Amino acid sequence: MELGIEVSDIIDKVSLLKPEPHRLERRVSGGITILDDSYNANLLGVESALSVLKDFDGRKVIYAQGLVECGQKKVELNKRLARAVGAVGDVVILSGENAKIIYNELKKSGFQGKIYQFSTLMHATSEFKNILTKGDILYLQNDIP
Repeated sequence: MELGIEVSDIIDKVSLLKPEPHRLERRVSGGITILDDSYNANLLGVESALSVLKDFDGRKVIYAQGLVECGQKKVELNKRLARAVGAVGDVVILSGENAKIIYNELKKSGFQGKIYQFSTLMHATSEFKNILTKGDILYLQNDIP
């Protein structure tokens, strides 16, 4: 607008933008809205995505494997991730090497929702059909095993 472009022209152009795959990509399947952020593996990105998720109506289901490749900050960063997830999610599904850290921090911080834990991404996703219901919003945080 500072450049003199009409708002209607901006809206037209923005509507043509395509999201990058797996980067907060929205799709709907079987009445479930999926926010696929599975290439997101940094805390700031997850926090930003959760602020988007917060604005959706419906039960918020978060699948998380946490943050990997964090070196000595692995525990600290995954605890922060857990608190951010707990502030938004109604249901949390965990798997992977950070599941225990996230689970413990969710419990410590008083998270009242349901928590599911699975050993692998494959096992977790095979159980989605038993956890998710029509109208849910599923946020997929990370797919790094």
